[in-house]
Amino acid sequence: YLTLGAANALKNMIADNADIVFTTKTARPTGLIARNSASVLLVDYGYYSDSGSGKKYTFKSGSILSALYNLASENRVEYVFDDSTLCVPTLIAEQDGLNYFNYITLRNGAKAIGNPLRCGSGHDSVYGTWIYASDGLGTNRLDAGVCLVNTKTGAQNSTLVIDTATDMVVSGRICDFSGRAGTRLAKRGDAPLTLESDGNTWSGGIDVEAGTLALAPGVSVGTGDVAVDADATLAVSSSGVVDLSVNALTLNDGATLAFNFTDRETAPTLSLNAASTLPSTINVKVTTSVANMKLKASRRYLLATGCNLTGKTVNVIDKPEWVASVVVNGDGNLELIPKSKGLIITFY
Repeated sequence: YLTLGAANALKNMIADNADIVFTTKTARPTGLIARNSASVLLVDYGYYSDSGSGKKYTFKSGSILSALYNLASENRVEYVFDDSTLCVPTLIAEQDGLNYFNYITLRNGAKAIGNPLRCGSGHDSVYGTWIYASDGLGTNRLDAGVCLVNTKTGAQNSTLVIDTATDMVVSGRICDFSGRAGTRLAKRGDAPLTLESDGNTWSGGIDVEAGTLALAPGVSVGTGDVAVDADATLAVSSSGVVDLSVNALTLNDGATLAFNFTDRETAPTLSLNAASTLPSTINVKVTTSVANMKLKASRRYLLATGCNLTGKTVNVIDKPEWVASVVVNGDGNLELIPKSKGLIITFY
């Protein structure tokens, strides 16, 4: 290990298959590139802000950054993880890891693991738009989750933007920092963002501004409202129940509800809040990941419940061959009716 603990005049550093420990913020260079399985440890017992616009730390080719204690990156310090890992070790007693990361790019299969990252500011006067980006090739993962920190008084609301140029999965929990609720999450970018945790509790709500927000079975999206803009999609990603009955959903004109059938026999179900606002024409997309659907022709598959759709027009986008129609039934619910021809009859 190379251990750097005192103030020094380093401007830029390359860690090539090396192990480096920074024990104080003053020891850190303005720029850092870690590559070829390098290991970098940031550790400090005191609270501080790693300040200074223009600082950029890049981790490539299997390298790893481990962050202990109070690391604050609220003043536009950028971290790029390219086929590498950000780790907030779970050995720390605090559940949110005490680590602020506000500007992160995950690239080419990068991932964040361990305790949740803090996103926001430790100071009431600092608020704004924090950005987590996903790009490159393959799927990037945020398995650590995020603890959202709003201003103390709530007078100013911050926003966490997740901008996806390539697929991103958040399997960790998204929650409010205690006493600092109100941060919103905005989904931007053309690639899908998939939420997988059933423990999401943040209250600031979510805006799907572009691309697809995919919800895994049993997932929660906190307690705030959910808004889906025109040309954006809210997707129930596989067969199972997604419950938005505690969230007021606003589906704007031109937005899409997508249902993906994956287990061949059961349909995904989306439960909506009765106070949800939906346009007069609803765009519905039905997809499947298998070539042959083992569906009974006599069965109707419930897609959405809890929100009266009576009088709405359903527009089915890219309808698969096995779908006869998607209709609003007598109860005001959205249902899928399969075709009777071309179905596979399976004996069990």
